[in-house]
Amino acid sequence: MTSKCKAEDMAERVKSVRFTLGLSQVALANKLHVAFSTINRWERGKTRPLPALLRQLKALEMEDTASKKGKKRSGGKRR
Repeated sequence: MTSKCKAEDMAERVKSVRFTLGLSQVALANKLHVAFSTINRWERGKTRPLPALLRQLKALEMEDTASKKGKKRSGGKRR
């Protein structure tokens, strides 16, 4: 696999996670403490996230998944 292919795969992954979280590029940038343009470059495949930022992105995704599972268990109703 070429590095361009990897960059495109990473771009799609970042975009997919962002959509799953329901965030704009600006909102995701704020959560990761990076500039909006950084997220934009990642999603266009111009650059790739550093390993530490990939871990943060994965942690956000896991929090969202756990949150959704918790809502399903409780019936979605909160008092």
